[in-house]
Amino acid sequence: GHNWKVEVTVNTENLDKAGLGIDFKILKKHTKEIMNYLDHKYLNDLEAFKGISPSSEHISRFIYERLIDSLAEYEVSLEKITVWESDNAYATYTQS
Repeated sequence: GHNWKVEVTVNTENLDKAGLGIDFKILKKHTKEIMNYLDHKYLNDLEAFKGISPSSEHISRFIYERLIDSLAEYEVSLEKITVWESDNAYATYTQS
């Protein structure tokens, strides 16, 4: 198994009354739901990775594609997802 850190970067042009683009609790909740799908699983057996390697690149894209839908109701833009395999090895996915 692998241990990863996942970094989520969002952008906003508007802040709410509390001065937030999105509350980190909300961002973590949506991210955790996606991570629970991956956690303690043999990734090669998951439908999302059928026929492709569950590399950090593919995992970051997988998280991005699911999280962007989850965040659609908030006034933020999902900028990028970075998946860290170690302190100095990572992959980032973004849509340009």
